[in-house]
Amino acid sequence: MSASLVTLAAMDRISLTVPAEPAFHATLRLVVGGVGSRLQLPYEQVDELQLAVEALVSGRVSVESTLVLEVELDGGAALVTIGPFASDPERERDPIVERLVRRARVVHRDGDADWVELSVGADGEGGSP
Repeated sequence: MSASLVTLAAMDRISLTVPAEPAFHATLRLVVGGVGSRLQLPYEQVDELQLAVEALVSGRVSVESTLVLEVELDGGAALVTIGPFASDPERERDPIVERLVRRARVVHRDGDADWVELSVGADGEGGSP
């Protein structure tokens, strides 16, 4: 497991690489939970972000032996990107994940790999009304 992690006050980007095995999914949940807490998101939004990340990594197939979690902070908002996943046209939209965060979308990079972007915070909205 490798990480590029510095105090959030001094930076606006976090990148964490973990093995794709299910045993490491909890690490991803822990990191996004810490980011949500640092952004002072309400408990419900932090929990929903963690559930969205868990749903993604449990329901998709990684194309590599590792998963990468990238977080970009902008004021009170965060853009969380996770991948690379095998491209799956049927998973372009995930209504469960979309309900948990302000915005969810699939982007293609690294050839045909899918990366999923999750937006939270800033306007006071997470996933639930």
